[in-house]
Amino acid sequence: MACQMEKLSTKRKTALVSPNQWLKQGLEPWVGKSPYVLILGTLPSDVSIKSQAYYQNKSHNSFYKIMEHLFQRSVGQSDMDFITSNHIALWDCMKKANRKGNLDANIKNDIPNDIKTFLQIHPTISTVVLNGGLAKKKFDKNFPVSDFNERIKVIPLISSSNAASKKFEEKLEEWRIVKDIIDAQTEIHKD
Repeated sequence: MACQMEKLSTKRKTALVSPNQWLKQGLEPWVGKSPYVLILGTLPSDVSIKSQAYYQNKSHNSFYKIMEHLFQRSVGQSDMDFITSNHIALWDCMKKANRKGNLDANIKNDIPNDIKTFLQIHPTISTVVLNGGLAKKKFDKNFPVSDFNERIKVIPLISSSNAASKKFEEKLEEWRIVKDIIDAQTEIHKD
C-alpha cells in the first residue's frame, strides 16, 4: 500500500510540471552598422537569457576569448559594442524552445527565428557562421540553402563551448576564418 501511495505521489508531482516550465525565449539579434558576418548559435544559456546578452556563461564558453584573439577590444567596451563594431551580427537559430538546464541536447519543441527575412533586411551580410553541430543541424532543417540564392555562404564551425572536444588553439585556428572574411569585406567596402 505504501509503495502504491508513493507511485501516486510521484505521478501527481509529474502532473504538476507544466510542459512550458522549461520554455526558454531567445534574445533579440545584435546588429551594428553594416554587418558582414552573422554568427548563429542554438539558444542562449540561462545565464545569457537572464542578463539579456550573448555568450555570458564565460566559464563554459570561449566565444569572447576567441573573438578577443581575433579582434582588438577597447578597454571598457561592452560585449555588444565589441562584436557589432567588428561587423558581426549575433543571433540564434531558435526563437524559443523547451530546454531543461543549459544543455543543447535537452532542447525540444524549438521554434526557429526568421533568418531568411533577417538576411534580406541586412544585405551586407555575406556569410553565416554556425556555432557548433546543433546550430548546423537546426539551420539545415529550417533553412534550405536554396533560400539564400547562393548570395550567402554558410560555414559550420566547431562550437565555442568548452564542452567541445578540441583544444582552444584548434578552435581559434578554425574560427580565424571569421576575421579573414571580415578583413576581405572591409577591403571591398573601403571606397
